[in-house]
Amino acid sequence: THHPSNELLSAWLPDGRLIFSASIEGLSRQSQLYTVSEKGGIPTRLPVPYGALASLSSDGRRLAYTPHTVDFATWKRYMGGMQTDIWLFDLQTRKSKRITDWEGVDTAPMWQGDKIYYVSTAGPEHRANIWIYDTANSRRRQVTSYSDFDVKWPSNGPGPKGGGEIVF
Repeated sequence: THHPSNELLSAWLPDGRLIFSASIEGLSRQSQLYTVSEKGGIPTRLPVPYGALASLSSDGRRLAYTPHTVDFATWKRYMGGMQTDIWLFDLQTRKSKRITDWEGVDTAPMWQGDKIYYVSTAGPEHRANIWIYDTANSRRRQVTSYSDFDVKWPSNGPGPKGGGEIVF
């Protein structure tokens, strides 16, 4: 890249671009979301004020993102003002909607079809586990139930038939 800021890769897009966050402009403690070609070049800022972790729907219309992240922090079971929620932003209508409201951490959104997988501490274990949000009916449910260790830094893979698997 062409700047000295730290970057956090969020997703690979089907057209060969990447989504990443960096503090290239504005406050150094607030990152913004960008896309850039896998070959490099000047990044294009996505039209949300701040962002840390993000994923784009397969039709390229909707962005699931967190405005900031606490994923680097060691605040186990944190439920304060810096907790994260996941937002949906429609790139055509420019309308946004918060899709999680747990008082703890909801982070790392990953699109698969019309569903968004993410990490949340909302379950009875209060451990970071994989959850799913169905955009068709706005329902959330827990997918994994680990009670000994947290799910950290999940990544959405292509899967054997392009359906995706999540590794962490």
